[in-house]
Amino acid sequence: SGLPFINPDEMLLQLAWLLLNSLISLVHARRRDPAFIARPRSRQLPFSRTAHRHALHQTRRRQLPSGVLMATLTQQPAVKNVYEMTMDGWNLWMKERGHPAYRAKQIWQHLYERRAGSFDAMTNLPKTMRDDLKASLTF
Repeated sequence: SGLPFINPDEMLLQLAWLLLNSLISLVHARRRDPAFIARPRSRQLPFSRTAHRHALHQTRRRQLPSGVLMATLTQQPAVKNVYEMTMDGWNLWMKERGHPAYRAKQIWQHLYERRAGSFDAMTNLPKTMRDDLKASLTF
């Protein structure tokens, strides 16, 4: 009865889709509201066009460059849960740290076949690798 794998990117897309649908339904509900329909419409802006342009300029000046924003959105947390990693993720993790590729399969077997509850239970892995796992990942 392990937890299902949840891809963070899919979760963000589903959350964005849910928020968008909620916003659309709120807009439609407000348009059907008699109090909203009966309110008087004003053609005047709440403030002058010059003030509007100044506020827009100030907002644009404070925005981060698009690359910074994208890097912030795509950054992975420093400590990940072992069940969030795919097999490709394990292979990449091994390659980045200079461990043999077959160790990824051993960890996968410990997690999903033997149901290991800690890194210490993975006795066929070197102690240095288990310490590395403890430092960078959680259960």
